[in-house]
Amino acid sequence: MKLVNLFFIVISLLSPCLLAKQKFAAVSWHEGTVKSAFKKAKKENKSIFLYWGANWCPPCNHMKRKVFTTKIFAKEMKKFVAVYLDGDEKRAQVWGEKLGAKGYPTMLVLNPSGMEVTRLSTGMNAEKYIEVLKKARLQTMPISSLLANTDSLNEQQWDILANYSWQQDQKLQKSYLAKDKKEGTFLNLYKKSPKAFKAKFFLQYVLVKKSRFSAKELKLYRPEFEQILMDDSQLSDNFEVLAYQAPVFFKALKTSKDGHKLQRLYLQRMRYYRQSLIKKNPISHFEEKLMTYIPELSFFKINQGKNYKVSTAYQKELQKMVSQIVKYEKNRYARHASLTSAVWLLKSAQLAKSAKALALQEIKTSPHPYYYMSYLSRIEFDLKNNKSALNWSKQAWNKSVGHATRFEWGTSYLLKLMKYDPTNAKEISSTYDSLMSEYKNQSKTFSGRSKKRYKKLKSSINKWNEKYPKSKIKI
Repeated sequence: MKLVNLFFIVISLLSPCLLAKQKFAAVSWHEGTVKSAFKKAKKENKSIFLYWGANWCPPCNHMKRKVFTTKIFAKEMKKFVAVYLDGDEKRAQVWGEKLGAKGYPTMLVLNPSGMEVTRLSTGMNAEKYIEVLKKARLQTMPISSLLANTDSLNEQQWDILANYSWQQDQKLQKSYLAKDKKEGTFLNLYKKSPKAFKAKFFLQYVLVKKSRFSAKELKLYRPEFEQILMDDSQLSDNFEVLAYQAPVFFKALKTSKDGHKLQRLYLQRMRYYRQSLIKKNPISHFEEKLMTYIPELSFFKINQGKNYKVSTAYQKELQKMVSQIVKYEKNRYARHASLTSAVWLLKSAQLAKSAKALALQEIKTSPHPYYYMSYLSRIEFDLKNNKSALNWSKQAWNKSVGHATRFEWGTSYLLKLMKYDPTNAKEISSTYDSLMSEYKNQSKTFSGRSKKRYKKLKSSINKWNEKYPKSKIKI
């Protein structure tokens, strides 16, 4: 076994201990296993707050900056058994699968008996997050029971539903969120909910419907959507979904006559929101400021198609914002969340040179350089520099740390190899052997994200074996 591979195996084995030291000092996170946390919760009659994430995950770092590192969160956690479960810790992927955690981050509240009460959305500020946590701590019914009893819910229960992380719940995909039921689920919630929560359910209804509304529906729903955009409080409460899902809302709610009117309103309100953030927090909250650039980028794509071109004014304004982040953002969680988003935005805005320069700069100091290397790989693929792209992907794997993380980055490199350099049998075979040597005798026991990655890898290798039988890899 090569010395470099041995080194990374040792680092992967040590990583849970190293990761534990990165937990936030202000919060008394449970030091034992998840199983022992359940026992403690039952014994002390406390609810459980369980966070499942990854140190390299940008949305996880965003949550750490805006919620987990605040004093009000630390204070509220004293009333819970708080469990911090990094994806690379021992049995983290097993628990992720048991809990039905779909992606990073997943944040659950369970009652003292271990029954799941709710999954919290990432789209809340710290104050609202604590408010929902307090209500969830007093809740005794699971989400499925709330959905079954919408005629008799109190305001506390409506608030929990309104701030639920619907996309993270795999169990509901078989019932209330099944393809033939999810539209009806959100339409029912929208119609029956108190006025304070209608906007949340209305936006979810539009998202799951996706297809363009009829003329009759547009007459009813378009004014409501415009009102959400125009109301400062509603814009703030629903900002993340409005920013990231702009194309869906636009396509569903535009009319043939005034599509540009809706775009102008959207961009006007996003710029307004950005300016209000700048005025309130001139040298912080950069992740939210960057989100305000996403809708305009989406509209360039919608209006011009695949070969879209962004305006010079947009590029200059975006570059100015990114330079502010580089200069002023010192918080390590916020910096990682913001600058990874910045690299993606610069790349998407046809500023590949700036995106590459930023990624190369952050590699030098970031605790997660492999994440930026993955972005460099994508940029080079976009530029048709496949050899350089594969090299960056390989470097990302070599630099990655942690049991599940190394498998994720390793499979990513191998999948790209088979796609972009399929005749390089020697490199493909040696990469597979090297990757799997770290997980000897574990392929049958992979769980969670690692299981999904292994299934995808296995399928791709089988197809490659059929095409190149002389270089067949034994799985």
